[in-house]
Amino acid sequence: MDKEESFIKKMEKEYVVYISQISNDTTFLLHGKVYKFCNLSLGFLDNKNKFRIFCTWVITSRWFENLIIFFILLNSVLLGIKDYKDFDNETQINQYIEMSEPFFTYMFLMECLFKCIAMGFICDSRSYLSDSWNILDFSVVVASMLN
Repeated sequence: MDKEESFIKKMEKEYVVYISQISNDTTFLLHGKVYKFCNLSLGFLDNKNKFRIFCTWVITSRWFENLIIFFILLNSVLLGIKDYKDFDNETQINQYIEMSEPFFTYMFLMECLFKCIAMGFICDSRSYLSDSWNILDFSVVVASMLN
């Protein structure tokens, strides 16, 4: 048995154990903690859906939160050193910042999508848009995408 098959079998066993430990439709057991989100994400993904479990695992992990904070700080620093008098982006730093903006936009869009899939979008008290920080985050992502 090669490493890939071994990994797949291990993940299938962990999935079976995970399903047996879930107490209701809103519970997720990840990273040794219990998380509660809406029972159906986007109207059709329940808490037993493997993709939703993966998205929930990602957004509840400490490294994901730290990575997003790092990108927010890095983006803020770049926007702080941008020369706003250079409207045509002729300086090298403005050209670099201009090239990096789509990267940050797509990273924050990815964060938003993962959270919407994991938590559900709107129709529950534990959904993505029930948190005021996520409303701000969503507004910034939508404004960035429209730009």
